[in-house]
Amino acid sequence: MKSLVVLSAHGISDYAFQPFSQNGLSAFASALERTAHFPDYAGTLIIAPEDRCASIEKYCAEHKPADLPPVRVVPAAESTAAAFFKALIPFAAEADHCFIVWADALFADAAAAKQLYAQHCQYRAEYSFADGYPEGLVPQIIAAGLIPILAALPHAAEIPLTRSFLFDTIKKDINSYDVETLIAPADVRYLRLAFYTGTKAEWLLCSHFDGITAENYAEYIAERQEYLRPLPAYYGIEITAYHPLRSIYRPPLFPDTFDPSCCMDIDRLALIIDQIAAFSETAVVSLSLYGEPLLHPNFASILGLILNHRNLSVLIETGGITNNTAYDLTYFDDLAQMCRDALPRKGPYLPIYWIVDIDAVSSKIYGAVHQLSDEEAERRLKQAATFADHLGKLFPKAVWAQMTRMNENEAELEPFYRLWEKRSAQPLIQKYDHICGMLPDRRPADISPLERHPCWHLKRDMTICNDGVVPLCKNDCACSVMLGNAFTVPLETIWERGQRFYQEQLKSGYKGVCRNCDEYYTYNF
Repeated sequence: MKSLVVLSAHGISDYAFQPFSQNGLSAFASALERTAHFPDYAGTLIIAPEDRCASIEKYCAEHKPADLPPVRVVPAAESTAAAFFKALIPFAAEADHCFIVWADALFADAAAAKQLYAQHCQYRAEYSFADGYPEGLVPQIIAAGLIPILAALPHAAEIPLTRSFLFDTIKKDINSYDVETLIAPADVRYLRLAFYTGTKAEWLLCSHFDGITAENYAEYIAERQEYLRPLPAYYGIEITAYHPLRSIYRPPLFPDTFDPSCCMDIDRLALIIDQIAAFSETAVVSLSLYGEPLLHPNFASILGLILNHRNLSVLIETGGITNNTAYDLTYFDDLAQMCRDALPRKGPYLPIYWIVDIDAVSSKIYGAVHQLSDEEAERRLKQAATFADHLGKLFPKAVWAQMTRMNENEAELEPFYRLWEKRSAQPLIQKYDHICGMLPDRRPADISPLERHPCWHLKRDMTICNDGVVPLCKNDCACSVMLGNAFTVPLETIWERGQRFYQEQLKSGYKGVCRNCDEYYTYNF
């Protein structure tokens, strides 16, 4: 029996080649060395974009272990699953099985690979993977004979080479394959941990977990929970402190009328965006918070400022009924062209995402949710739905029509989903948030976990109000805890100030607004 190790180098960042102080090895070099100890090892292939093959060949020549056979670097014509498998076809006859590993999986575990491989061979599987472990520890395995079959699948040409591309290809018709799974003794999927070095945050995370294996991962993680908060990945910026809808799920924070003072100064906002790009490097920037971002007179310019940074993506949540832009849908044609002209994102996300708050099927329920008269509700619901449809055509696979699920609209939940799954905007069901008790509890059901865990938003998010104030989180509407002001204090300092609140929650300490929070288990990107 022979097995090839196939390292995917698509999408890996420069952090893959940056040495760690603990052992002096980079993630790439570590992956090369570790995977050479996989069972029945017969050689290493690296599938890479054509424009990176030469630099990867040079790096391998300088850094691969001396006892490792020559590493072959193979170009893939496109960043799709089909192109990956087609690049492998000429080598499929050299081995019986292929280990599929990412080239920056610095903790790839040979012992776990041996365990999975034994199971794979015993049951003559075509595809084997591990479930419940952190990503990056255990490889995936495919039978070599499966490679040309996967390459010929029509849907494989549409699957991007993300970390999940292999499973995404198989799952389309999973019953057609002999599949085996190695189940983790302790399931940590809820932590969403990936030990790769694709981003600055991932590299920092990995720097604290040297020595982790598929055997000791559970205790390792339990002992190092304070390091699971490396950098903010999601920024909620209130560029407009006003909303034209008085929705019953929206906190009463804003004035009755809109004026320019409600808008964040664009020059100050530009500095914040540059700070985000320098500090987090990779992040999603939401321009909504509780306000209506499309009311900002410089909205298009703000969008451009974010898209100028290739590691940043933008999220806009809108009611779709603002008087200055939504009535002129050609404005959004121009925004769509701006996104098409922007450089492709280096991270896993699209340049832009849209959420349109619709919340109902009938105008009667829409009026009840947004506190509108019957006539006004009918007009605005039609406008919002037209807006969502138009955006869905301009920004494919990046637009959602959202219903915030409450007692008031629960009867229309299924009709809402069925209506929007047939349209250009996709349906999205959002849980109701009573904002730590500020609003009445309108939840049709309590979906919180049986056991509380530290808040995802303290771990991954930063909220910035339109005056620059950074509260503890989005739900701290009264700013009971002020971590700083983003106009005057570096984001790194502000983020460090939030660490003690996260550490309190690691010890099951939930104080202030956190005590009554129902959002700690929700997750933004």
